[in-house]
Amino acid sequence: MATKVKLIADGVITPDQITLTTASTGTNTTAPATTAFVQQEISALVDSSPEALNTLNELAAALGDDANFSTTVTNSIATKAPLASPTFTGTVEIPNLTISSAQGTDGQVLTSTGSGIAWEDASGGVSGIVSSADATAITIDSSENVGIGTNIPDHKFHVDAGAPGSADKTLAAFSSERTLRDIGFVWDDSASTLGIATLTNHDLVFHTNGNSNERMRIDASGDITMSGTGSLKVPSGTSAQRPSSPTAGMMRYNSSNNELEVYTNMWTPIKTEAPLSLQQASTYHQKWTIAADGQSANAGSGYSAITVNLNFEGNFIVISKWSHDYMGIGIGYKAGITNANFTGESNDPVGPYGGDVNGDGFDSTVSYMGQYHWPISNGGANTHLTTYYIKHQRVGNTISTHYSTNSASGTDPNHASWTQVQSATISSTDHCKPVWGEASSQESLALTLLYNDISGGYNAS
Repeated sequence: MATKVKLIADGVITPDQITLTTASTGTNTTAPATTAFVQQEISALVDSSPEALNTLNELAAALGDDANFSTTVTNSIATKAPLASPTFTGTVEIPNLTISSAQGTDGQVLTSTGSGIAWEDASGGVSGIVSSADATAITIDSSENVGIGTNIPDHKFHVDAGAPGSADKTLAAFSSERTLRDIGFVWDDSASTLGIATLTNHDLVFHTNGNSNERMRIDASGDITMSGTGSLKVPSGTSAQRPSSPTAGMMRYNSSNNELEVYTNMWTPIKTEAPLSLQQASTYHQKWTIAADGQSANAGSGYSAITVNLNFEGNFIVISKWSHDYMGIGIGYKAGITNANFTGESNDPVGPYGGDVNGDGFDSTVSYMGQYHWPISNGGANTHLTTYYIKHQRVGNTISTHYSTNSASGTDPNHASWTQVQSATISSTDHCKPVWGEASSQESLALTLLYNDISGGYNAS
């Protein structure tokens, strides 16, 4: 039986007047609990929790006041991919990816050697990035060569479109020929240039309009063929803007003098040749035989002269060649000279021979500069044994004739071999006609027009 203690109070008893022994933590008896015991048990329960999580309300708030928190967490974890053999659905974004060097399985990205990336396919693996089994689409090899359609690229960029007529070409071929096959981009370190090379000596062809129109072809020998109804535009600039180190074959438009020019050993204008041809006088003593194209003519049996079909109003150069005894070479001039002024008239009874004003073949209104036994005065015998290159020329108000025996001068008015024979000063209003005359039947080479540069005006009246 429990012992009862009866307290007789005389006045008010306060709690601090009663002292009890505090039980140890975890005590579970009917003994009264002191305030110290209660505080002790609460502290043990909280176990030094932070201030924000040391009440049940704070703990509930931290769990989102979710009475089914355990189920919620379990369901969320179930949506995450496992580390081993994960399966993804939807769009997968991987900001940074490190690939091991071990061989993978079908469908995996892998590096078979640790230095390249490839797609593994059903046949056991193909180097490069492929679009179907055993068909390499893109390969980047250890030399940093890029191949499309080939896994053995020979250049920095190598495209293989397939054989002509094959169904697996990726770059169209027209008819039965390759248009872009085995193309390589080649960097030349020594010249710092990027070039395009066809690796197997095929033509390089450029097309427009959906590949239906061939516009330019560069064949294996380097010849360029262009087609279409357009034009070729060349670089344009002033004389001061010419390339500082030109090489033979360069061509450009010179905007300083409005001329096309080409570089050989110097910049030379490309002149548009006028429709120049040989023409006889309205009457004649000995008829010349003129070729159908008017570019060459054989002299008669003696004492005859010939001119051209144009009347030059300004600067001109005409180069011809001829092998004939007793040549007469000169230039007729007057204001408004016409073809009708070359009549075949001559004060010499045997006819015109182009040697002077009395035998030039022009009517009396025309002035004349010329010489007989040209190019050596009074020394023309046996000149038919030599081919002479003949230059008629006007520069400003000066007309002149020149000769050369060097074949290179035939198309080069500035050749060093030219020797001047005659010159004269004429009026700025005078117009000119060149003349060739002869007084012998000795001819080894027909008179032939080779070159003309008509930078001034001309007419055919």
